Amino acid sequence: MTESKFPASRWQKCLVVGAQIRVVGIEARALVHEMGEAHGLRGEALSRLGETAIGALFLASTLKQDQRINLRVEGVQDMRRIAIVDADHEGRVRGYLIQRKLDQLANAPKISPIHNLGPWGEGLLTVLRTALMGADGSAEGPPYSGTVPLLTGYFPKDLTFYWHQSEQVPSALGIHVKTDPRNSGSLVAAGGFLVQGLPGADPEDLKWAQDRIESLSDFSSLVSEQQSPLEVLATLFHDRELSILEERELKFFCHCSHAKVEQAIRFLSLEELNSALEEDGKLEVRCDFCNKVYLLGEEAIRTAMESLSPKK
Repeated sequence: MTESKFPASRWQKCLVVGAQIRVVGIEARALVHEMGEAHGLRGEALSRLGETAIGALFLASTLKQDQRINLRVEGVQDMRRIAIVDADHEGRVRGYLIQRKLDQLANAPKISPIHNLGPWGEGLLTVLRTALMGADGSAEGPPYSGTVPLLTGYFPKDLTFYWHQSEQVPSALGIHVKTDPRNSGSLVAAGGFLVQGLPGADPEDLKWAQDRIESLSDFSSLVSEQQSPLEVLATLFHDRELSILEERELKFFCHCSHAKVEQAIRFLSLEELNSALEEDGKLEVRCDFCNKVYLLGEEAIRTAMESLSPKK
């Protein structure tokens, strides 16, 4: 992975003193840049994956220890896009973007751009929350899953709707990812804020927070000024004191490994494994989440075949 030209990404979690309101600020240029470099994304594609990664981190900022969330956003507008992102309570995130032009899809519906919807268009937003066990990141216990339609096509608004609809948590969310078309679509800004009412929050405090957010004339400029998460929150709530709960560095991190890939190829058929063995005696596997390539040799392929062969 290439070294980022940006300072380390981080989140800062705060409480508004005297109110049951939780706020989180994220500055994520380094992280989004690293994800873009790993997947070869710039411009619009980088913006879509970047905002989904930041949204997943805001979801992860509410998790208990040893929990992880998977966020899937699928929409159809000028093209079909699917973003899939994992994030955990420690601020580690990984993800990828699939996008296809509609005329490249078999049996694609005849859809024209929907002018009153955002870049995601129509589709679904799904959040899966699981508990983790062990260092390998495997899941344990029943997961929680919630799905909402994309009502606006603007990801921050639709994720806010998810919190209201599926978790009944009054929330306000702002996310901004900016790229520079004059510089090959390279990243300029990436960050955002989350405001949530805690159980027992006074309706007047919630109204005050909403008024403060609505009075912010240009949130995108605030993020583009490259301020720290705390500076963004302090600007947003300049008339109230904030108590810092946590500051944590955020990382693009994938827990794929050679051992996991060796286990994964056991889901291939014997015919597929035998074909790879006969062709050149090796198998190349690429991780969707981080784009790392693993090369498995003859021994690993034969071991997988033996595990699939009927026991005598």
